[in-house]
Amino acid sequence: MTGIFAELHVDCRNELGEMPVWCPESGTLYWVDVVNPGRVFHWTGGTRKPDFCSFAHPVTGLNLAGAGNLLVHGETSLLLFNPETSRSHPIWTLPASP
Repeated sequence: MTGIFAELHVDCRNELGEMPVWCPESGTLYWVDVVNPGRVFHWTGGTRKPDFCSFAHPVTGLNLAGAGNLLVHGETSLLLFNPETSRSHPIWTLPASP
């Protein structure tokens, strides 16, 4: 049996990193730690240290939204998020229950 080894490239200390989204324009990988879901992690190829952006609500999904932006899915809202400026704009919010 030959030895097959995995090499750790990004030590992000996530408990369960999921929902990876690759942005080919910036060479950045985005993902969420679903155990601690208020953060969107990002890592740019060539670096060994990831970073993250914090949100006031759990993040339940991510999509690329063009022009370097992300569509961030929350439990009750969708946000257009610019990772360069860390600014977000609400796109849609679930109406309050009567």
